[in-house]
Amino acid sequence: MKGLVACETDGHTLLKAAEFRKDEKLLLQLRGQDLVSIEVKYHKSCYQSYVRCVTYSYQKKTEEESGIMYAPSFKKFCDEVVQRRLIDNDEVVPINVLKNIFIKMINDIEDIDASSYKNMYLKKRLKQRFGDKIKFLRPHMQKCELVMAHKESDSGGRILNITHTDSESEEDEAESQSFAAHSNSQQHEMLEMIHSAMNIHATLEKAQGVAAWPPRAEDLTIQRSRDIVPTKLFNFLAWCTGLSQDFHSQDRVDVQADVENKLLSICQDMMFLSSQGRKLTPKHLSLGMAVRHVTGSSSLIGLLNGLGHCVSHSKVLEHDTALAIQQLHGDGLPPGFCQEVFTTLVWDNNDFGEETLSGKGTTHNTNGIVIQRNLGDDTDDNDSNPSISVAVTKSKQRTLQVPPTNIIEYHGRPRHGPALSGFNVDEIFQNQGREQKIPLKKDLAFWLCKTVQVEGEECNLLPSWTGFNQKLSGSVTPPVSKIGYLPVIDASPTDKSTVNTILSRSVDIANKLSLQSIVVTMDQAIYSKAQEIRWQNEEYTQRLFYVLESFTQLCHFCLQ
Repeated sequence: MKGLVACETDGHTLLKAAEFRKDEKLLLQLRGQDLVSIEVKYHKSCYQSYVRCVTYSYQKKTEEESGIMYAPSFKKFCDEVVQRRLIDNDEVVPINVLKNIFIKMINDIEDIDASSYKNMYLKKRLKQRFGDKIKFLRPHMQKCELVMAHKESDSGGRILNITHTDSESEEDEAESQSFAAHSNSQQHEMLEMIHSAMNIHATLEKAQGVAAWPPRAEDLTIQRSRDIVPTKLFNFLAWCTGLSQDFHSQDRVDVQADVENKLLSICQDMMFLSSQGRKLTPKHLSLGMAVRHVTGSSSLIGLLNGLGHCVSHSKVLEHDTALAIQQLHGDGLPPGFCQEVFTTLVWDNNDFGEETLSGKGTTHNTNGIVIQRNLGDDTDDNDSNPSISVAVTKSKQRTLQVPPTNIIEYHGRPRHGPALSGFNVDEIFQNQGREQKIPLKKDLAFWLCKTVQVEGEECNLLPSWTGFNQKLSGSVTPPVSKIGYLPVIDASPTDKSTVNTILSRSVDIANKLSLQSIVVTMDQAIYSKAQEIRWQNEEYTQRLFYVLESFTQLCHFCLQ
């Protein structure tokens, strides 16, 4: 509890407040006494609250509420502005514009600075003076109320679908443009524009952004943008820009494919702007993340965010951190991968090469990806890996403490090569020969077409080997493979213990996908160590098949 404060003045203010409140009990003790000599004490907050009724600010507020202040200026204001412009000339003026006119009249007539005068006081005095002759309308898209004359034939309220409001704003709104319409046609045109704007504003308020947190790649696609952009907003912009003349369609209008993305981009900008960045859209999230990973420049992200094209740099960091947390909370296998489907794992080193004084202490870790062919709509969703739906609480966290990596130690043993296989090599090559008969013929045809010059032609316009086979395949296009990122191993792959951890994780992934074996792709440095470990582990030998990277295979081919 706060301590008592001794009275250090003659107590005139306290006595005046007691008289104003007619506090006879206190007056009996204070009247005719020297408050300092009798050592009057009180709490400072209680004293301020008690004497507030006799302070200048309180009296001023009371006078404003009662309509006593600025009476000469208010009379002139009612005659020249309200009566002449609003009632006689049917003007529609925002109340903050009327307030500014009133303040200027006070300064000119009474030479008083009334810049702190509130809209609520002017509104109350106008209601007391004019009653039902004027009305106050607040469109949903505006903070400032509109003041106009009230007439029985006025259909503005019906056209705008505006409800009367008695809410009083205590904020000083900035001066806005006066809506003056001296003819019925001009006023009707203005009301129609406001009506259209209000409809679009209501549509923007109902629109929903990306709800999932953290948003994943499937939440930031063009199709997802189509889903969250309201049809009414899309059609309105298509009609405004002249990209569509279909004014009778209730569904989304058809536009050219090259401009659809631009319309979706503008729609998402409007959603982002109207919500002041609270509604996240695929465009703003994906663009911010792309700029971060391509350039790493927070200044560039800040410029784009200032123009309303992407989220802020802090939001990008929050998104990136949430994705990392979700990955760490999973079971080590990305979502969406099906069981009993051929899968390939790729492991490689990832060296950042930071600049240090000694050249040591730089970052060396091991990254992996999982690749699986997309089987299309025939895949049973129940066979998909269910480990992705890990809930992450939305927070302001923008950094992440790297968790320790469990490295499986490898203890060296005497080296020995692989055991002799019992496969019949001739039978294997014979079976492969039958399967490769048609591809070999295609390669021979490609070689002949490339080497034989056609008479009369300056050059051979045959495409490359890939384009050649695509032409022969016709319209048959293989599905795009699914790619997922595996948890990072915070250790260098040059260490055999790290390679042993890679092989152990590969077997775990094969178990989760119900695969008897799985293909592991790596470069030559990891390959040599992995083979040495594999030959000494029966499970690795039976379940892991190693493949060198294509670049390494090409180098070996060129050396032979």
